[in-house]
Amino acid sequence: MPAGVAAIVIVDDDDQERGGIVAETPAETDDQPQVRAYGLIKPLDGLTNLFNATGAAKQQLKAAEIRFEAARAAAARARDLQKVMPSAASQAETAEAALKLEGAGVETAREQLRALRTQAIQDWGARLGEEAASQSALAEDLVLRKAMLVQLTLPADLPPPPRLALTLGGEPVEARLLSPATQADSRLAGPGFFYVMPAISAALTGASVVAALPKGAPRRAVAIKASAVVWQSGKPWIYVKSGPDRFERRGLGEGATPTPDGGYALPSWPKGRALVVEGAQALLSQEAKAQKRADEDDD
Repeated sequence: MPAGVAAIVIVDDDDQERGGIVAETPAETDDQPQVRAYGLIKPLDGLTNLFNATGAAKQQLKAAEIRFEAARAAAARARDLQKVMPSAASQAETAEAALKLEGAGVETAREQLRALRTQAIQDWGARLGEEAASQSALAEDLVLRKAMLVQLTLPADLPPPPRLALTLGGEPVEARLLSPATQADSRLAGPGFFYVMPAISAALTGASVVAALPKGAPRRAVAIKASAVVWQSGKPWIYVKSGPDRFERRGLGEGATPTPDGGYALPSWPKGRALVVEGAQALLSQEAKAQKRADEDDD
């Protein structure tokens, strides 16, 4: 088997016509080289707990401030009463003690909020931590699953783009940069970054995502039409016509760049060879039948 060829299919002219097999020399195109980045949708249980605890702490602070204001007004009245009735001194002392107690309650509530803010920043970084501590619209969207948080691991030599396209469950979705991630993904090498994406049906916690990032200058390449691509074992393949009745199934390789129309761009193409642009699926079926017959003959 020639290098880079996964299988060879022999199909005569009649079967080619019946299968609608059409091969042509692929056209050239402009291509932006890309590199893939991988990541996952982050679980947000910790962020949700912090968000809810912050809301409860804010309510506690509000209640403590109301009690403090009431105690301050009561203490002022007691002091005024003491001026005209010296015998009300004990009442004034009690009111002052109550004021100090409520003041301590306010400070305790504020300290609880400060502690939650510190924890949020430690757990999620300065940007997202502040969003959670302030209960911002973004934090609320994340908690309510209207938006999802993605941690992407990028190549060390590429700066994080402000926006990028993710592929999730075969569906493209745009994500925007939020901040550096607070922890590295142990499965991948490189710096991590938080991106925010809208919630879609495939956006489940822990789901893997892939991003294609531009790298380097645009180049001339060979256009592989979407109709030429077949999928097997989770990988894209094409058929190259190498003779009148001979077709080679080849992998696209790491140098292939996905294009918006569902096709690919290849940096090079074997000279004098034609690409099957129609009927590639029929060739894959022919290949499977031939393999089945070979297996039966071996038995």
